[in-house]
Amino acid sequence: MQTLTDIYGHCIIPKSTLLFRGHADTSFDDCMFFATKQWVAGAFNDTIQVWKTKTDIQILFLIEYLNDNSWTISALPKLYKSLFPADSNPDFGDIDIKHWDINRRNKLMQELFDKNHISGWLTSLENRVELEVCLFNKQANENQLQLLDLVGRKNKKYFKDSLDRIKIVPSRTFYEQT
Repeated sequence: MQTLTDIYGHCIIPKSTLLFRGHADTSFDDCMFFATKQWVAGAFNDTIQVWKTKTDIQILFLIEYLNDNSWTISALPKLYKSLFPADSNPDFGDIDIKHWDINRRNKLMQELFDKNHISGWLTSLENRVELEVCLFNKQANENQLQLLDLVGRKNKKYFKDSLDRIKIVPSRTFYEQT
């Protein structure tokens, strides 16, 4: 039987990787979204949180394919439909699952964490070029993340893209569709 990592692929975020969060509240949540670039996180809040991973973190690779413009197309709707066909809709986009219906997102995160031991994913930022990391489960986040710094949107201290450090292992289907 194929696992979700067989179907979608996976990523390993190495220990000491920086992740950027444009969010006012620095507390650990059950769901935390991160950008791999400081300036992308700055689009969401004037204050950017710089988090550092305390351990290696394995997450799902949820990019279905790259389109002709190299924009990433999210596999999140496909995953949701496969796990919850009765609660799915062919028009669901990743934003419908991530933000429009928090209960839907929580249901998916619980399924991934409890049954599949998956604590996050890498996917598109609304089917654009930029990517985002979602890490979930409050206890897992407390064990694997450390708040390193708070900087303003215009600060240029963290200019590197953390995606360069992340080991990405896409599925065969990703290559075929791209």
